[in-house]
Amino acid sequence: MITSQSVIILVSILAALLGSLISLYLTKRLFTKKRFTPENAIELLKAGRPEEWNEVRILNPGWSPDLHSEDFRNLVLPSANFQNANLDKALFNQALLDGCDFYGASLKFTNFENASLVGARFDMAILEHTNLKGALLDRASVEEAKFVETQIPEGTHLAQPGLFHPKILHKVQKDLSSLDWMNPWEFEEFVSYVFDSMGYKVIQSSKVLDSGFDLKIMRSDPIRGQETYIVECKKYKPGHLVGVSPLRVLYAKSIENDADHALLVTSSGFTREAVEFAKQIPGLELIDREALTRLVANLSMGIN
Repeated sequence: MITSQSVIILVSILAALLGSLISLYLTKRLFTKKRFTPENAIELLKAGRPEEWNEVRILNPGWSPDLHSEDFRNLVLPSANFQNANLDKALFNQALLDGCDFYGASLKFTNFENASLVGARFDMAILEHTNLKGALLDRASVEEAKFVETQIPEGTHLAQPGLFHPKILHKVQKDLSSLDWMNPWEFEEFVSYVFDSMGYKVIQSSKVLDSGFDLKIMRSDPIRGQETYIVECKKYKPGHLVGVSPLRVLYAKSIENDADHALLVTSSGFTREAVEFAKQIPGLELIDREALTRLVANLSMGIN
């Protein structure tokens, strides 16, 4: 005869056993999760995970990836960091590479045929016999790039250095889609001006190497005294959401730089995982497209 007490004991045993199995499963997942280093990080690119690739790059600042002859055709890799990489003879045909950073990269005989490179940066890069046939290069930056036997497609509207003006704030106020016409570096300048207009002292980090954050801003509070923020700017298309990886890096950099707050500003939005991650980290703040629009709308600019 089974008594109620026997049932309770049996249920307790089963619950304990189930808890142990779940704990064992989670522990196994935690300790068997693959770690990515410069030696195997290319797997992240091949899997279409540019944010995690960028994380490895930031955590290994002296690393110049050798991606000679690699095949990235048809991959979606927006905003990937290819700074100072050897991409000679690499294949990027029909890849989506909007906002990618090729600063100082070697692009000899690299194939970008029919690739989307809107807002990409080629400053100081070497483009020798580089195939740009059919590539979309609008708003791309090519300051001090070296072109040898390489032709930019006719009708391309490249970014014009030094043309940022505060009146762009008015333009964004009137038409939010103006954000989408900026390349990542124009967006950084825009965010910098927004904080400057709000009374912050703004210091821009190095444009040469990705340090994990773009701006350091400071402002004195009458109660808390001077507070320091580090700010990372992510110029993404609407619908392309910022994930957890940039937040992990930004938080680590805030500790490294003894900042009071870490702030990630995007022209898009954040994944659910990113939002939940930020809620668990004191001082980590998120500004999405909607919040940035409110900041701009509330500015008292006084610009004619």
